[in-house]
Formats: sequence, C-alpha cells, structure tokens
Amino acid sequence: MEHLIKVLQEKKLTLSLCESFTGGLMASELCKTPGASNVFLGSIVAYSKQAKIDVVHVEPSLIEQFGMISPLVVKDMAEKTRILFHSDFCIAFSGNAGPDATEGKPVGLWYGALTSEHKTLIFSGISNMNRNALRTAAVEKGVKILMEELRNNDEWLINR
Repeated sequence: MEHLIKVLQEKKLTLSLCESFTGGLMASELCKTPGASNVFLGSIVAYSKQAKIDVVHVEPSLIEQFGMISPLVVKDMAEKTRILFHSDFCIAFSGNAGPDATEGKPVGLWYGALTSEHKTLIFSGISNMNRNALRTAAVEKGVKILMEELRNNDEWLINR
C-alpha cells in the first residue's frame, strides 16, 4: 500500500472505495500507511442489497436482473462512488466469500471494478480459499491493477 500511496501522491491523484464482501479491508489497509489522507478520500462499505441501492445509488434494476455479484453491479458501484467522493479513481468489490452459494453463484466468486471519469475496467476472481484469504486476494488484485494502470496508461486521465 505504501507504494500505491506514494505513486498517487506523486501524480496528485485521489482514490475512493466501495467495498461489499471485502468489508472495508482495503480502506483499513490504506489507512495503516502514513500519508494516506493525502490521496484516500473515503470508502463506503455497502454490504447489503439495500445499502447498495440507498447509499451508493446502484440501479435496483441491475441488481434484480444480474444479482449483487455481477460485473455490471460492481461497475455501477465504482462509478457512483467515484462521483460521490469526487475522486480521480474508485475501486469497488462485490463477491461471495461463503459459506453458502448466493444468487446461484458459487462461493469464492467475486468482481472488482476500477473507474475514472473516462474509463472503467472490470476484473474478477474465483477461488476456494477461506473467506479472509479470498478478501485479501481481491484487495491485492485491485491494488495491482491500479498500479499497472497508473504506470502504463494515461488514458485514464484524459483532459486532467
């Protein structure tokens, strides 16, 4: 996390989060690092369907049609949260860490989304790890993808 915060500071960029099955894990990890307050604007933990709708303003029709654990719902979570916080980037996560299948989707399936004003990238994973290992793996993948995009792609911040 230290390297991510350093790169965001160097580029004068900000980050917000919308976490469901990760339960605030990424926000907690970010806040352990000195200087996080310079780049991390905040996080919403929208664990329930109602929180996704009422707090994040996810379109109820998306949840009804695709379920809470879906690429389109996590994309909407990221895009709406980025707007709420006025951040340059937002990462969102939604998934099922178990112990039971949800919405006919297997335990261990999760989706993430990284968004800016100009682009959104969806990523995912599925594993039979225990719930805490799965949450950690999702956060690590989200950080890795953001770092790769910060290094390799300026199209995220067109007109900045």
